[in-house]
Amino acid sequence: MVARNEILYRTLRASIAANYAPGDKLPSIAEIQTEYGIPSPNTVRQAQQRLVEEGVLETRQGLGAYVVRLPQSPNVDMVAELTRLRDEMSLLIEAARTSSRTVTFDLRDPDRPHTYYILTAALNDWATRTRAEAAFEPTNADELRALAAAADELREWIEPAQLAPRSGSPVQPAAEPLATVRVEAVEPTAISRSELDSLFPQPSDTERAATRAKLVDRARLVQQEGWAAYQYVWSTGEVVGVALVLGDEAMLTECAETRDSVLSRYAYDLFGRSGGRRDEADGFPETRKWFLRAQTDLAG
Repeated sequence: MVARNEILYRTLRASIAANYAPGDKLPSIAEIQTEYGIPSPNTVRQAQQRLVEEGVLETRQGLGAYVVRLPQSPNVDMVAELTRLRDEMSLLIEAARTSSRTVTFDLRDPDRPHTYYILTAALNDWATRTRAEAAFEPTNADELRALAAAADELREWIEPAQLAPRSGSPVQPAAEPLATVRVEAVEPTAISRSELDSLFPQPSDTERAATRAKLVDRARLVQQEGWAAYQYVWSTGEVVGVALVLGDEAMLTECAETRDSVLSRYAYDLFGRSGGRRDEADGFPETRKWFLRAQTDLAG
């Protein structure tokens, strides 16, 4: 079983990334105990100390704990993971038959220690990006806000599951099933390649121009204000896209990306499944041209 201080450490780390800014003060140890049902203050101190050692928190005698920087996401090769998932999804959609199944995630499985972090951090990141997109007031802004609220609700439902103690522990759980999240999934019917392409269609010239304009606007913000206010608000794809427009190799390195990996990210978004594959096979000439146009717009 994962130790309680390890669980609390992960929870506090994700909460700081989602809800705090450098300079903010954390609740007191007693308040954290009450919020998460932690019987021992030493558990809270141990979790906070790990965050101090990571440089995320600073404890001040008689004042409490303060955020000094936001935590980084786990070191994961996101491009490789996304590529693998994209290929597996294509095969699944083509081969699957209609059926209903239940998937159970044990949030405290010691063999899969990152499940909780990935679920909650991904939901929070997606909700934040969706709200940011809605702030531009597109035609579907209300729908985007409703989806972001639904993601927040799901995350809030998941979080207590991670900290719910097992039966027999000093603090009794509200219900034992909180230890798992059950997801009903319906697999799609078999689908042809042409139908698969229609699921990931090539955007129009107008849509590509709108995406380029948005990226250029964000590049201007970084030029004027720096990365600090935006690096952990925008999605990774947006951050590395802006970095490529700016020619910011340091940010690409910090995000564990290269120019080619960013081009691979954008090729499929700009030209759809089939178009993205063709452009990738040719060395990304169309995607390179699109980014060159963005750089020209920024300079102009």
